[in-house]
Order: sequence, then structure tokens, then C-alpha cells
Amino acid sequence: MDYSIFEMKLLYLFGLQISFFVVLILFLIFILIISNVSATSRAENIVLVFLIIVLIWVSKDKLLDIPNVATKNYTVETMRVTNIVVKNENIKNRNIDFISADGNIINLKLTAPKVNNGDEYLIMYLPNSKIGVIIEKVIE
Repeated sequence: MDYSIFEMKLLYLFGLQISFFVVLILFLIFILIISNVSATSRAENIVLVFLIIVLIWVSKDKLLDIPNVATKNYTVETMRVTNIVVKNENIKNRNIDFISADGNIINLKLTAPKVNNGDEYLIMYLPNSKIGVIIEKVIE
């Protein structure tokens, strides 16, 4: 089966998240450089460095998935929905708990219009950042 359209959706979601963190980190580095030029206090510089470290720590899963995206090493498997968390009905982003064939529970961030508890889906996702797309519903 050709997964190229699903790959593009996955890359779009991943690209949005990674670009947000990269822009934010670059902005903080820029402010740190500017603050060193303009004689700001040492405490302000320490806070900026701390914020940069925290952002890198928060985005480490996304950074670990960059080699997977570059080599197109996506995980594709059939999983059953166990729990759905919807923060806003107008936005189609969902945090969904799936149980895989080997019994592991995996929480994925998906953009899906309608997902039902107990249904099985073929999912393509990135293993570290847990961003995924539904390829198709598995009919039993």
C-alpha cells in the first residue's frame, strides 16, 4: 500500500511542532546575544539560558525523531482505541490511547475527525514524539 499521502500529513504535523520549538529557541538565543551586547544583568542571562535548556528538554522527543523522518522510518501498526481525550470539539486534535498487538499502551497525538472507543485502526506514527495519522479503520 502506498502511504505517501499519510506520510505528507505526518510530516506536516511534525514540521509544525518542530518549527515552533526551533523558532522559539532561536528567538531566545537572539535575545541572549542582544542582552550580552547591551549590558544586562547576569541574572537575566541565566534565566534566558535556563529557558533555552528547558525548551530543548521539552522538545527532545521531536529532536530524536528527526533521523526517523529523514530515513522515513515510521511505525505502522494496527491498534485498538482504549481512551480518547478531546480538549476542544472545534479542533480535530485528539490525544488517544491505543493498545498495540503486543499489549503496550501508546498515547498518540492525532488529527482525526471521528474515532470510536474499541475500534481498530491502522496507524502511522513517529515512535519518539508520538505524532500520528490514521491510515484506515480495520474492519473485523
